[in-house]
Amino acid sequence: MNIEKPVTHIMTLRPSPFAAIKSGNKVIEMRLNDEKRKLISVGDILSFENTDTHEIIYCEVLGLKPFPSFKEMYIYYKPEEIGYAKGDHPDYHDMAQYYSEEKIAKYGTLAIHIKLLK
Repeated sequence: MNIEKPVTHIMTLRPSPFAAIKSGNKVIEMRLNDEKRKLISVGDILSFENTDTHEIIYCEVLGLKPFPSFKEMYIYYKPEEIGYAKGDHPDYHDMAQYYSEEKIAKYGTLAIHIKLLK
């Protein structure tokens, strides 16, 4: 893989969202809009590591859209864009396994529009 820009942000993903990005289905990565994410800019390269296999994929940041919470983000995007399979029933409460309500209220959330680099 030939990446012209250096990797600027390293993140980990569980196997399911990792596979959804790798397949090209998931194009929105959902994160807390904390200090670390505020450093991300359009054009940056993200490195995602699968937490189980340690496989790494690279993505370019195409856009950034902040939201007050995951609820608004789930309303705004199609389920497939945020990593759900067709027929799944997305629920913003799913994000509670990653982030507490207190942190979501403090930082808000960030939709990172990504493109897989091949």
